[in-house]
Amino acid sequence: MLAIRKKALAGLLIVGALLAFATGSASAQEDGFSTDTVNVGFPDGTFPSPLPQILNVDFAQHPGFDRVVFTFSGPLTGYKVGYSDRRSNVADQVVLTEGNAVIQVSFSPISGGNAGTPAPHINETPGFAELVKIATLEDFEGVVVYGLAVASVSGFRVLTLANPDRLVVDIRIPPTLAGTGPRPILPAAALGIALLLAGALLVTPVRRTLQSFV
Repeated sequence: MLAIRKKALAGLLIVGALLAFATGSASAQEDGFSTDTVNVGFPDGTFPSPLPQILNVDFAQHPGFDRVVFTFSGPLTGYKVGYSDRRSNVADQVVLTEGNAVIQVSFSPISGGNAGTPAPHINETPGFAELVKIATLEDFEGVVVYGLAVASVSGFRVLTLANPDRLVVDIRIPPTLAGTGPRPILPAAALGIALLLAGALLVTPVRRTLQSFV
């Protein structure tokens, strides 16, 4: 009987381990992604001199998310990233004609317009799963704003990188829009596998014990 209990405990441990792995894989897809606005001011609360400049705006598609990277010439400036209804530039021209929602990325203080070197002016249509269009909305008096037109209101995360200084915006691709990329093991499937393994461990010692009494 002691052997049976040990096997049963081993089976339960396997069940727990597989369930933890399955739920951990699923929750990892949500880590760091949110629809909440991220608002970070310049570290010292003052205008740096010279003003940092945006050198490049790059975008790419990754398994599970679309990424936009803003590269700076100097220290990372203040920024605000969040959903907005704005689709027009300062000339009141609608430039974000695609997508079902817009993520607005604002930088201040920053070099641009009448306050130094203008920021990169872009109007691109990546056509990714989530990021469908990206365009400059404003570049005026130390404020630069970009609009990211997305296919749906999905979670995003904001990261900062150094050497060079960069601001990264990752936009999560919902499962309904994901065409490629690894998918986490479903908890139900993991539960089935766990139960099968646990059952195999439990049935074998029971049969051997019963046979010893025959």
